[in-house]
Parts: sequence; structure tokens; C-alpha cells
Amino acid sequence: MHCWDHVRWQDRLLGRDAAWAEREMRRALQRHAEVFGAPARLHGAAGWPFNPAAAQAETALGIEFASDTRGSHAFLPVADDGAALGSPQYPTTLPTLDSSSASTGSRRTTCTSTCWR
Repeated sequence: MHCWDHVRWQDRLLGRDAAWAEREMRRALQRHAEVFGAPARLHGAAGWPFNPAAAQAETALGIEFASDTRGSHAFLPVADDGAALGSPQYPTTLPTLDSSSASTGSRRTTCTSTCWR
């Protein structure tokens, strides 16, 4: 599951609490279940913002694993006191279409040369 509103999640998460994150995720989870007939087990954050509020919401909603960050190694998020904070994270290392096209300025050329090899 990605999110309910990509722009709202990406632009607002870092200033919000777990209740806000849970409401946003719950909307997306409900729609996912309506469309696919099963609950989502994975969350992938829009734009990769991640904070304790998102981790807590994932746990509260039963998300089993997530890809909410960019990086090279899987990890378990922990709070400052060392307590587990949320689902295991499996960061992505691959560029997105918009991030790869930003460097060349041409989405079509970048997609053709990068994505379709």
C-alpha cells in the first residue's frame, strides 16, 4: 500500500503525530481492501518521509513490513531508548522515474534508456 494522498503524506508527515499518520494509512488500507479483497501487508511511503509517527501507525494497523526509506540495508526502526518502533524496513535503492528524469530533463528518454533495458 502506498498512501491515501501522495502529496499530503509527503508534505505533512514530518510535522504530524501518530494519530494523523494512522488516519491517513487507515484510509489507504480501507481502499486497498475494497479493491483487492485483502488487507495490505506492506507500506511504501510516498516520497520516503519516515518518522516515529509513521512507524507507530504501521504497527497499530498490522503492517508486517515496509519500504519507507531509501538506503542499502534492511533495519528495524528503534526509538531513542532502543525499543522497537515499527515494522522491519526494507529500503529501496532504485531511482524513481521522476528522480531519474530530473537529472536529464527528459522523462521519455530517461524512461526508455533507464527503465526498459
